[in-house]
Amino acid sequence: MRPVVLALAWLLAGCAGPPATSSLPSRVGAAFFPIDTRARWDFEIRDAKHASRAASRFTFRSQRALEDGSRPVETTSPEPGAPRPKMRLVKDDRTVRLVIGDDEIVLLRFGARVGDTWPYHPQRPEGLAQLTGVRYERVLGQWTTVAEVQFHVRGVDTTVMRTYWFAPDIGWVRISSRDGTGPMRDAMLVGYEADES
Repeated sequence: MRPVVLALAWLLAGCAGPPATSSLPSRVGAAFFPIDTRARWDFEIRDAKHASRAASRFTFRSQRALEDGSRPVETTSPEPGAPRPKMRLVKDDRTVRLVIGDDEIVLLRFGARVGDTWPYHPQRPEGLAQLTGVRYERVLGQWTTVAEVQFHVRGVDTTVMRTYWFAPDIGWVRISSRDGTGPMRDAMLVGYEADES
């Protein structure tokens, strides 16, 4: 009888709804993108093009920190033969940034509230990122707080080119992107592992 009760409790815990929204943070903090340890994020692309292909998965893997505190990020590509860009994550007391080659993108501004905006590219200040929501979502089977940041071409009333979702103690958990005027393509986190060594 005890195994049946435990199995039922486990099933009900997995089906339970999200916590009360009153416990959501009013601002996003540094915990929404930790880079203090090496980590691996496994994503799966969910769109018609990748619906049934093994190539629909890709991985970001952060490496040991460099002397300046930034962390190189290796990536696998879902497209055979596609180039692998050189990337680094950089975090200070105000932001976390993704550096790809000579480009630097401000992914998240700490202390931001829903509705706040910031220029995400130093050389193109017309492009704005906006924190559009903080809510509970299921990430890897657990309810967790998720912050949504949209990246607009010019101002918040223009086309959204990319959206990132971040969760405390994990970092990015979902990425939506658009190539030109094409449809948005979703990549969902399907695995995460932090390396404390």
